[in-house]
Amino acid sequence: MAVPTLSVALVVTATSVLIANFRYGGGPERFGVGILLGADVVDLFYHALFGMARYATIDLGHMAINAACMVGFITLALQANRVWPIWCCALQLIMALGHLGELAYPQGAPMAYWLMTGPPTMGQTLAVTLGTVAHWRRTARIGRYRNWRLA
Repeated sequence: MAVPTLSVALVVTATSVLIANFRYGGGPERFGVGILLGADVVDLFYHALFGMARYATIDLGHMAINAACMVGFITLALQANRVWPIWCCALQLIMALGHLGELAYPQGAPMAYWLMTGPPTMGQTLAVTLGTVAHWRRTARIGRYRNWRLA
């Protein structure tokens, strides 16, 4: 099965944006990029081993990847001196609830399952990017500041 050109373009664009955020962001932005790129790498291996997702039944591999990302973003939100990780947690919660919805109602709509578990990643990429821009602006305005909370 061939991969659609649009899918490849989206992956390349998102990865390029994440790499730029890693380069120009502070510690929390780098941690967030690490979570997203780590999930992408694990996802690539997962699909290489088990094939493309069909969204007809619950996908335990993606559920595990999303659970690990949820732990990472909650940890980041609690430790970072930033607001954008809270948005990533909210989007990750939508993804987790998509899996739980499919688990509770297995004969549900595959498109709804995909919409809840796939596209929120682009929102997380946008949140990290906006966080990087805010970091740049804040650094230019007030100079260096704490990346992490003290307590």
